[in-house]
Amino acid sequence: MMIINRDFSDGSQLILTRDRTQWKNHNIFVIAVIYKKRALPIYWQILPKKGSTNLSEQKALIKPVLG
Repeated sequence: MMIINRDFSDGSQLILTRDRTQWKNHNIFVIAVIYKKRALPIYWQILPKKGSTNLSEQKALIKPVLG
């Protein structure tokens, strides 16, 4: 399933951000779109491990968003 599926005209931008946060005992990886100076979560996944993610893990987590 691809979340971002839209054609953009030349010059338009869609800004995405990624974040990994610890909430209680949950390690959460979040992708958000920036809109009017706010980050709106569009995809998140609870990770089965503690601590940060490496580049290959981040690429795998971003893939469902970008297709």
